[in-house]
Order: sequence, then structure tokens, then C-alpha cells
Amino acid sequence: MLLNQYIREERRDEIYDNFKLAQVEQQKGELKFSSNINELRQLIEE
Repeated sequence: MLLNQYIREERRDEIYDNFKLAQVEQQKGELKFSSNINELRQLIEE
């Protein structure tokens, strides 16, 4: 039970850290969004 709680909290911290990094990238204009599947595939390949 305690181990599961520790793992959950660790994962929550990881998600929060990724969120903060994404916020910084968004503010710098480094994120790209698209609903076009071909454009998304191209972004993955870059």
C-alpha cells in the first residue's frame, strides 16, 4: 500500500515536471499543433 502511494506520487511529480517544461516550450513558441495527420507525421520525423 505504501509502495503504491510512493509510486503514484513519483509519477505525479514526473507529470507535473513535464507540464512545466511544456509551458516553457509553449511560451517560447517551440510547440507545434495540428489536426492534419500528414503534418503530424512530418513533425514526428523531424
